[in-house]
Amino acid sequence: MAKVKNKLKTDQLSRATQEGALVPIEKLGQRLRDYRETLGMTQAQLAKRLKVGQSVISRIEEDAASSSLKTIVRIAGVLECDFLGALVSRGSVPEKVRRQAERVAKMMIARTYANMAMEKQAPSGQAYADQLERLIEELSAKPGSKLWHELCDSEAVHPGVDRLMLVYLVRHGEALPAETDPARPLSAKGQAEVEATAKELLAEGAQVSEIWHSGKLRAKQTAEILARVLNVVKVIEKKGLKPDDPVTPIAKLLRETDKTILIAGHLPFLPKLALLLKPELGQVELRTGGVVRLTI
Repeated sequence: MAKVKNKLKTDQLSRATQEGALVPIEKLGQRLRDYRETLGMTQAQLAKRLKVGQSVISRIEEDAASSSLKTIVRIAGVLECDFLGALVSRGSVPEKVRRQAERVAKMMIARTYANMAMEKQAPSGQAYADQLERLIEELSAKPGSKLWHELCDSEAVHPGVDRLMLVYLVRHGEALPAETDPARPLSAKGQAEVEATAKELLAEGAQVSEIWHSGKLRAKQTAEILARVLNVVKVIEKKGLKPDDPVTPIAKLLRETDKTILIAGHLPFLPKLALLLKPELGQVELRTGGVVRLTI
């Protein structure tokens, strides 16, 4: 009976190894032991052929994961086997990317509040869900190295590495023509456009650290309306935000800051800035009072 059982075990092991049956890493040591014993080879004999101590073989057969891949390959060679590695995924690539994107998106939202000394607050209900989903979709669309930087609770990112930040670009509302008023303040329609956008951002849980504007009256008034609705204290007139200014200096500032910035600006500056920050989006269109949300 024992002979039949041993022959069956030998046949099964022989077939499995010849067919290259996959073995989980936690069971690899046992497979090596079974194969060695089936050949009738002792640990001491295997160790001698490998020119290592018997304790090394014993340790590997107990826990192959503790050994180097090079040693496993050498053992397989002595046993006249080939060691073929297999990477078996526990889920699809899109699922993994989305899971990581969700983790990063949640940290980004949490960091936004932390920057405003409101660390324990967060958007609630549908507003939070909408904002989270929008960030997840954007992060998942084109995964890159930024998606995999480790985030920590205190800083959200490690110093010196790329950061994922939220940026809002809002075009000023409709302005009066220069013939009516050379200063070109917002028209009644323009004020209503900006008010509506501000309420939209508020509803989705946007938390802005600073609002930058060019200093032109229509942009300044747009910034003031947004600040009032979103309860933003810091409204800053920033050089380099006028319609035809080069966008590279502002893009550099945005990439270096750890704050959530909203820019109340102009055409063609804002679409050019968006294209530089996120080339994959192509040329964005902004109606008066419209907003573009970016992660950089």
